[in-house]
Amino acid sequence: MSYCQSVFPTRVGMDRKPKPTPQLTACIPHTRGDGPLLIKRRGKPQARKIRQRLDDMAASETLEVLGKIYPRCHELSGDHGGQISLDLDGQWRLIFVPADNPPASKPDGGIDWKNVRTIEIIGIEDTHE
Repeated sequence: MSYCQSVFPTRVGMDRKPKPTPQLTACIPHTRGDGPLLIKRRGKPQARKIRQRLDDMAASETLEVLGKIYPRCHELSGDHGGQISLDLDGQWRLIFVPADNPPASKPDGGIDWKNVRTIEIIGIEDTHE
């Protein structure tokens, strides 16, 4: 997986086929994917977790696979409805949304995790504030 050099947000393809287009890379808000800047902005432990999560996202065929790797990966509700949270460390979460076109949704309106293959990372937040 390559890390983008552009500004956030961007998209991550969730299948194992090579992705030469820039829209299928990942980056974190206000950082680049290179180690020194990511460590400077987020600290070494969190930078390591972020890179691990991004690599796991890129290696996952669908969102359902990612949910099996990280059981606490879950849909948010309320003001964050339609967003998905993935634990980083402590109270910090990587927040993203499905970005497939057309959207992968269930008849009841929920996210169809089996068919989500592209996500858009929104940021890193403390969703419990």
